Amino acid sequence: MALSNRQMSDAEREVCEENGIRPVGSLVAHQAVAVRRHQGLDVRCLTTRQLRRLWRADSDVQRYSELGAGLPDRPVRLITPPPPSAAFELFARKITGAKRPLREDARRVADRLDFEGIVRATPGALAFAPFDIGREEQRPPVVAVDAGGGCVSPSAQTVRSGAYEPLSAPLVPPEPAAFPEAEPRS
Repeated sequence: MALSNRQMSDAEREVCEENGIRPVGSLVAHQAVAVRRHQGLDVRCLTTRQLRRLWRADSDVQRYSELGAGLPDRPVRLITPPPPSAAFELFARKITGAKRPLREDARRVADRLDFEGIVRATPGALAFAPFDIGREEQRPPVVAVDAGGGCVSPSAQTVRSGAYEPLSAPLVPPEPAAFPEAEPRS
């Protein structure tokens, strides 16, 4: 059994077929990434276009106000989990569309326990991290995401319904594979 938050590639399907394995997907859970902010940063919602412009590798955005009217004229301070975390990969794939697309000046924090404290302690910080339904009241505030249909914050309901797009994805394992018959032991 394996978990994935994306469809299998044609090459992966070919390998399965060559080995007599027939993968079949079924929904197990959802993965979601929340955009989080320092308490003092007055950013309540960002569009996917603004997120892309802010986080892409060649971004020259230095102040949030450069992203659009109404955003604070404060220096950008980005914080991210390190690659190859699932949150990093999902955010990178869905927002910037590349494997290693994020700005080099983003601070990468490996320790999840330190991560939230660093966001809280860094004025102007904007970060992304796995969305954890069970601990939301203890975490830094979320920034809603507008993918074209209005601002949506992550919640159990918006993730399950698909409304929190594009920063959520179903986790789908292949069903038990059809393994070739085992050779009888003598």
